[in-house]
Parts: sequence; structure tokens; C-alpha cells
Amino acid sequence: MKRILLLTLMASMSVLFVNAEHKDVIIHPTSIPDNSQREDCPRAPMRIPHVSIEEYTLMFDSVCSGCLVQVFQDDIIVFAGYVNEQGELQLPSELSGSYIMEFQLGSTIFVGELVL
Repeated sequence: MKRILLLTLMASMSVLFVNAEHKDVIIHPTSIPDNSQREDCPRAPMRIPHVSIEEYTLMFDSVCSGCLVQVFQDDIIVFAGYVNEQGELQLPSELSGSYIMEFQLGSTIFVGELVL
């Protein structure tokens, strides 16, 4: 019950900020069931990574370096790539419209909406 409440709270804390240079991407965490975790062993919640987009460049926190990012449209993967050491991922300029992106850190999958 505590995990559900915590995940709901973390998801509601995601806020969209916009400035003149780039837009932040709203990210929502989703937990992956892990049967190896003990219920009596408390864990700290995963911090939601900061992701922003400027034109076709996604910019991630440094914790996301090496993460596989998948971009979906209508449940079909239209692009997949790894975040480089500088925390950036270049999207193809041919993409336009609304997409869902997904990446995983530990046992948490993060999902966000991209509008290009």
C-alpha cells in the first residue's frame, strides 16, 4: 500500500516548465515487479530524472548516461538509442508529431510524452 501511495505521489510531483530555450519533458515512473525484494527491507524512492528537449535533442540528467531510450507511436517503436556520456540523445529530424518515450533505471521504467 505504501508503494502505491509513494508512486502516486511521485507521479503527481512531475511538473512541466517552459522557458525560451527548451522544454522540460513530463516523466512518470512505473515500478517493475521484483519478487526478490524483501517486504521488511525499506527502500528509498527513485528520484525522477530531469529530461528536457531542444529541437531534436533530448537532454537527460547524468544518471541516465548509457540508458536505452525507446520512442513509440501507436505502440510501435519508431526510434531507439542510447544516451551518451554528456546526457544527450539526438532524435531523427524526420520525426514530427506526438510520441511516447520510455527508458529504464534500475527497477523503474520512466515514461514521458514528446511533441516534436
